[in-house]
Amino acid sequence: QTEVAPGSLVHLLVSAGKAGGTEEVEVPDVVGLRLEEAQEVLARNGLVVGSVEEVSSEGRPGGIVVGQNPQAGELVPRGESLRLQVTRAQERPQMEADGRKTLNLRFVLPSSQNPITVQVVVQDELGERVVYEREHRGEDLVEVSALTKGRGKVTIFLNGYYYWEKKID
Repeated sequence: QTEVAPGSLVHLLVSAGKAGGTEEVEVPDVVGLRLEEAQEVLARNGLVVGSVEEVSSEGRPGGIVVGQNPQAGELVPRGESLRLQVTRAQERPQMEADGRKTLNLRFVLPSSQNPITVQVVVQDELGERVVYEREHRGEDLVEVSALTKGRGKVTIFLNGYYYWEKKID
């Protein structure tokens, strides 16, 4: 024990922990999970979603993780962000008796720390109309049903900017 005079300058050396620095955690396998589920699993393991890339769904439902980097089983520093690949919006029209179709859209929003205003516009034989307009957080899964008639198109805008479009037959 060393005594120092009151008012003396004392230098302290604080350890950052064991050699090697930050704690490492094993990356869990989130492939096959919905994006929201993957975010929860990663958070429980001290990890976060860094970026989300939408890829072709090819018959799979939208919003499902189909790829991740770093890969499952790798050791990474706690707090590391993962890049995920998630299936893109998918539409499944359902025909009504009067020739109208219900178009069901599912898509994952890009990463953003700011709110994202999602607007879905349908243009068809019934005219042009906004069928959905709401504010979301980045990486939210958005599900929209839109009633359409005849040929036309459905367009998605994010914060007023064109994002995605699909022709309706």
